[in-house]
Amino acid sequence: MDLRADSKAMRLRLQDLSIIEQVVLALSFILFAVYVLDPFFLERAKALAPEARHTLRAVTNIGRSNWMLITAGSLVALALVLKRRHLGFRNAAGYGLIASTLGFVFVSVGGAGLIANLTKYILGRARPKLFDTTGPFDFQLFSFTPDYASFPSGHATNIFALATVLSMLWPRGKVLLYTVAVWIAASRVLIGQHYFSDALGGAILGTAFP
Repeated sequence: MDLRADSKAMRLRLQDLSIIEQVVLALSFILFAVYVLDPFFLERAKALAPEARHTLRAVTNIGRSNWMLITAGSLVALALVLKRRHLGFRNAAGYGLIASTLGFVFVSVGGAGLIANLTKYILGRARPKLFDTTGPFDFQLFSFTPDYASFPSGHATNIFALATVLSMLWPRGKVLLYTVAVWIAASRVLIGQHYFSDALGGAILGTAFP
């Protein structure tokens, strides 16, 4: 039995899935998480030690889009300024390439985050802190309030979009990038800000957008 051949065939089959098939698969994972994993991880989050919760709150801040967008946008502006100042063709072309690459990072993170924010406020899923009074299936469409903005997780969307686009530019760092992304997404669940399915939905959106 050739395990390498089987693994390669599996990768090819997954890559050959149509958009509709990918959406169905993603929705199936999310629904499974809603019914099976959300209650489990909610209980684990409630039982978490205060020290661990404090550490995870520090970790979760890395998933904010502010620093990603500000850093990428500033570097794009700097590269464009340097491109104008260096009139040599090679230097100008090099700075132009840097600007376009960083622009890709900016658009990927910003675009995924925008979709996540629009989706969460349109769907209006109640956050886990309301679980005891409303349950996991309370939705207030177009609520535009923080307490009803649980799905998908914006932090998970941001960090997975960043990990995905950076892994395209730095393939060898893919494992490290996605490991960091998983920890940040998990922190949102473990500090009780999101259900597991919220983080999963954000991870799928962030990975698919770039």
